[in-house]
Amino acid sequence: MINVMILFGGNSPEHEVSLRSASTVCSRLDRRLFQPIPVGITRDGRFYRTAPSEDGQPFSLAKEKLIGEPLSFTPGKEIVVDNEKIDFVFPIAHGAFGEDGRLQGFLEMLGVPYAGCRTVGSAVCMDKDLTKRLCAAAGIPVVPSETIRCAEEASAAAARIGFPLVIKPANAGSSCGVAKVKTESELTAAVENGFAFDSKILLERCVNAREIECAVIGSAPFTVFPPGEVVTSSEFYDYESKYLNAGSTAIRTRADLPPQTIEKIRALAAEAAERCEVRGFARIDFFLEKETGNVFLNEINTLPGFTGGSLFPLMCEENGLSVTDALTKIIRLGLKEFEERPKFESAAE
Repeated sequence: MINVMILFGGNSPEHEVSLRSASTVCSRLDRRLFQPIPVGITRDGRFYRTAPSEDGQPFSLAKEKLIGEPLSFTPGKEIVVDNEKIDFVFPIAHGAFGEDGRLQGFLEMLGVPYAGCRTVGSAVCMDKDLTKRLCAAAGIPVVPSETIRCAEEASAAAARIGFPLVIKPANAGSSCGVAKVKTESELTAAVENGFAFDSKILLERCVNAREIECAVIGSAPFTVFPPGEVVTSSEFYDYESKYLNAGSTAIRTRADLPPQTIEKIRALAAEAAERCEVRGFARIDFFLEKETGNVFLNEINTLPGFTGGSLFPLMCEENGLSVTDALTKIIRLGLKEFEERPKFESAAE
């Protein structure tokens, strides 16, 4: 039996989504192989053993659900939670501090195997600006955009992009801080809101597009499932349509596309995953422009959601891989990669 720490929460706008994803991961682990040990990260950064979620409900980090004292981990020592040695960590802390390489770097220092991308891949994929630059350099089409680091740069950048445009914080997920801007008069408020989530934001050309998503598992060569699609009646697929107003959104686990378009998107997803150091699993999102049929990479999510409406687990199931089997595969991939890494001995002083 492998003890798997399910690590979730954190100081991120996606905190609540993480509590829901962690509940799914915990409940769908194969209990013949893995013993889940839920550990929540509170908004102030403390780690606690957490009471199990009930009847498929999200985990809670309310005081009464926290077990014992805050946990402490030391590099070079075994990770032990309530006398149980941790063999593997499954991080499912979405957004900043969980998905951007910082948590992965911490796990590297602890010397524990974990699921998903390593530090560099997590950091690159979290940063939409870096993702775009790497992919564009590899010939993967991306939507034209301008990156700014202060509000004073917004007007000039917007003039180069043209209206309508989309404001995106470079390092945020779940559409936090994203806004569609149709006129100059709307720009200041949208930019200020974007900077509330990150110190770097993108102004991106607005495309009239279908939102297409691919589930990716493994490392090169990747398994890329046929794409699904998100159809929303909202102006775009924002945080509210994702998590608060499910009636405005339809999830299609198989996008209705010509075979050649499906294969093009799958090939682009595999290329983007390789260029951006994806490992283990990811969801790679594309725009399919309605007028032209052009395909653009949108973003790479290295810790995709596992909520009831999340496309990654739904696409796995659509293609014959149950969520339980997908989690088993992801954990085994993480263990294998950890075993294959070079091991360095400390030099004697």
